[in-house]
Amino acid sequence: MTYARPHISRPDSTHSFTYNNQSPGLEHDVSDPGLHSHQEIMSRFQDLTRDLEAIMLQLPVQSLTTLPPSHEVRHLVRQIIYLAVEAADRQHTPLMMSQAIVRKLYNIPSQLGREVYIALLEQLCHSFEDVAKEAIEWLLYSDDEVGLMSNPIGVGLINVSILQRKLNVPVTVALLRSSLVSINVTDQQLAKSLSTDPHLNRMSYATELIRECSTADPPVATQAHFAYTIDTLNQIFKAGKANDEFVTVFC
Repeated sequence: MTYARPHISRPDSTHSFTYNNQSPGLEHDVSDPGLHSHQEIMSRFQDLTRDLEAIMLQLPVQSLTTLPPSHEVRHLVRQIIYLAVEAADRQHTPLMMSQAIVRKLYNIPSQLGREVYIALLEQLCHSFEDVAKEAIEWLLYSDDEVGLMSNPIGVGLINVSILQRKLNVPVTVALLRSSLVSINVTDQQLAKSLSTDPHLNRMSYATELIRECSTADPPVATQAHFAYTIDTLNQIFKAGKANDEFVTVFC
């Protein structure tokens, strides 16, 4: 996907970059004067995300869709995407940005914040194949107990606890709503994890996730979309190991 750059004004910051009229191509050399080092990009990324979160804290709205195209939040989102486009290291830097975005996604408490970080992650996945491969595989397939998002050039790992990762219902619902992750694969992976280790926290998470997805307005998914998970939960129930929440919702 080619990301067409509209004209935008530079932010009021001494760290601002000069934006070119065209996005640099993947074939550009590191010495291209329109590109910036990994350190410069990540420093600016931290500045922009800090400004972004400060603004979102002050907003009463809870959805990105309610903000007009000219809103400062959308302006900052575009600025962050442009950073990845202007990175001299087109493999390392976007991947590190995506890792930071995933960490922020699982930590931010607001629905607006989740939507903003998912929008950023979606754009990076569309624009950079390495990000799409690593981020989506991490979100869908990483180990439940400790999620690890690695990368092919060994630049680091994301280490996220289970409560921040697969047991975070609001984040999972937002990811499913965005279609960034597949409902079918999520169902299969959740059923597999329940079958392997049906502890109470995971059962509560699965039950709440299905309930939230099916009762949302509009629904994110129906109970039929979680056929594997519900079947596994039923097997756990028949074995006498289900929690009260499962019994209340499904029995």
